[in-house]
Amino acid sequence: MIVNHPFKGSVENYKQIAKAFDDYGKRRGPMGAGIFPVGMGPMRVIPIEQAIQGDTKRVSYEEVSKYLNDNTIFSVSDCSCRASREALGEGCGHLKEDMCIQLGHGAEYYIRTKRGREITREEAFDIIKRAEENGLMHEMPNMDGSGKTHAICNCCGCSCYSLRIAGMFLNNDMIRSNYVSNVDKEKCVACGECVAVCPVNALKLGQKICSKEPLPENRR
Repeated sequence: MIVNHPFKGSVENYKQIAKAFDDYGKRRGPMGAGIFPVGMGPMRVIPIEQAIQGDTKRVSYEEVSKYLNDNTIFSVSDCSCRASREALGEGCGHLKEDMCIQLGHGAEYYIRTKRGREITREEAFDIIKRAEENGLMHEMPNMDGSGKTHAICNCCGCSCYSLRIAGMFLNNDMIRSNYVSNVDKEKCVACGECVAVCPVNALKLGQKICSKEPLPENRR
């Protein structure tokens, strides 16, 4: 919210705001490592809905559309994570403008304080679609109780503080959804495309070197 302050150019002119945003996550991240059940951290990834449409065990609280259809008031703001990284000279180039959606009481607050502009439900769905087309992931705060949220973020693994810190401290369970992807070994052709696009480096393509013995893996 500080990064999205309505004062024009606040994060660009006061880079200590952006640095504090980064430093806070790095300080708090290790304290949460290993103590959160799956999907119960401060933020939680929501799958791309097209990827789970054929799953017979799908549940509504894992679907973006549920949260958009449950609410009537919406707002949008720039991605605060990418805005702060950009202010520090470490921008990644992913979409930043009009990427974070607020819902319900979150939208009311952002509209009232001029941190975001009001949008319709249809515009919110369009933003979700644009984010997916650009390879971004959906995340939401977990603070409103099961099946509820006040925001949907569209995140990347290079600038999002939640995803970056989860990867940095090997703490992916804290943010991941209940869905886990599996590789069909019979169909996989080892093209490496999934490895290249995975935002938290959850996949790897072998050891990439000829050896009769497996190479030791150095874990942080």
